Amino acid sequence: MEQKRPPIWKRKYLISRKFQLKYVWLVIVSFIIVIGLVLWDIHKMLKTLMPCVQMMEMAPEIAKSEMLLLVKVSSIMVILALLMVYLTFKIAGPLFRIEKEIRSMLDTKEYKNIKIRQGDEAQELVELLNKLINQIKGVPDNENKI
Repeated sequence: MEQKRPPIWKRKYLISRKFQLKYVWLVIVSFIIVIGLVLWDIHKMLKTLMPCVQMMEMAPEIAKSEMLLLVKVSSIMVILALLMVYLTFKIAGPLFRIEKEIRSMLDTKEYKNIKIRQGDEAQELVELLNKLINQIKGVPDNENKI
């Protein structure tokens, strides 16, 4: 009997925190550095191009524009972080499952095929592992028969 998957909001997306968050933080830090450099360049350009008097008159508008840009960038970073968690979930989930199944097989000496969710990454790896498991169990390979 196939288990019914929980609704999307009840699923656990952080399966391997260390693995997944490493890549999320890498993307976020890179994004912050790039955006920080762009904001710094914009600020320096405005400061250089405008005379001091004009700069003082436009200071509130410039500050408001910079703040709006910062809010937009922060929103993009949050969306990007959520997207990265979801994408790494598609990789970390199968790896976690494969590791768990192999440990179970080593402990119990009971070899069984590994199953992962449809649409996850590592489908080909699981197929190869299942062929190896079937060879260990002595089950003939159906693909090689004519």
